[in-house]
Amino acid sequence: MFQPPCDSPKSWYTFYYDESNNHRKLYINEDKNNYNIDNDPNRKQSAPINFVLGGVAHKKGKCVTDAAEFIRSLKLQDNVKELKFGTVARGDFEQVLKSANLKKILHWLCESDLYVHYFNLNLEYWAFIDIIDDCVQHCIQKGELVFQGAQYFRYYLDFHKDVLYRIINADKEKFLGLVKRFKYPLIEGQEKEFVNALNKLVVDYSVQLFSQSPRPSRDELNEFLSLAELFSLSLDIDDMTLTFDLEEGVLVDGLGVFYKNRGDMFRYSEHIFDDEFSVEDEIAIMNKRAISPTLKYKFVKSVNTPLTQISDVIAGLFAKYFEFIDRKTVDELMAVKAKLNPQQSEVLLLIKRLIEKSNDECVHFLFHVMTFAEHRKHALFMFPDEE
Repeated sequence: MFQPPCDSPKSWYTFYYDESNNHRKLYINEDKNNYNIDNDPNRKQSAPINFVLGGVAHKKGKCVTDAAEFIRSLKLQDNVKELKFGTVARGDFEQVLKSANLKKILHWLCESDLYVHYFNLNLEYWAFIDIIDDCVQHCIQKGELVFQGAQYFRYYLDFHKDVLYRIINADKEKFLGLVKRFKYPLIEGQEKEFVNALNKLVVDYSVQLFSQSPRPSRDELNEFLSLAELFSLSLDIDDMTLTFDLEEGVLVDGLGVFYKNRGDMFRYSEHIFDDEFSVEDEIAIMNKRAISPTLKYKFVKSVNTPLTQISDVIAGLFAKYFEFIDRKTVDELMAVKAKLNPQQSEVLLLIKRLIEKSNDECVHFLFHVMTFAEHRKHALFMFPDEE
């Protein structure tokens, strides 16, 4: 059964894409309790865990706005062959907001017939959420969990996925050490022992929290205890089909499925991707196997495609933004926002305007796979008046 598309033969778009933080694969190192993306010894902090596929779009096949002329107006250095995010801005998100050229690009986009679109995927969150799906389905089948409606079911799932993500990040080395013992995600035959180990981990963490001074709020403690309860109800589980995969330690094996997924959401539209040969092969295979209408797509060289160059800037910008959102607490985000200078505040406002413009055109232009906490922080930081 297919989800209805977000476009139609009479109302469709042309999408241009680029990607940022394309790690291609995410796996757990054999010799350390961390990820392959953290292997660079020169990194001052862990690698960004979010992947962004994004860019610009316009209605149907024609764009009124002249992107090539606009890029020329930026007067990039003579040795710069094409516009990229790295030629416009560098550093963390706070530094990015200081870019004069980024401000010009965002203002131009706000006034143009172009929209932005993005798919932001928290890879670490994605890698472990099937654990919750399997446990919840098991409890429903046993009659241990009953929901009065789809919204309550969805909330329960997302709530516990968020709490699991917090457990992972509370002591990542310990968590990864635990899942490695069970050859995650190759856990077939060890389901009961695996869930029992997770249950003990959460209970131990809850006891540790309770022993802290000052003690966390009762609500916070109850959130972790609720996850422990879910695991305790699942101690007799013997089928974790969603979690199981065939390759030990491999959490994400290629990103082509996410390119294809974005295309499937807009089946009647045209999709123009930046050259990415590994992904091109994956999409071609999936397109041949598809029962649904085949994806209309092509891969282009960005140096010859101005709107792909603009898309590089958009993908890079939102990758920086959502990395910033994930790494900071709510209090830290509010402190950063309070200290922004007028230039930074203006650029942030332009980002907000562009999000609103695109969302008004189509809510599915902007898609997130991330935690409850990230959704809340994004809303508080970018749209405080709506909270």
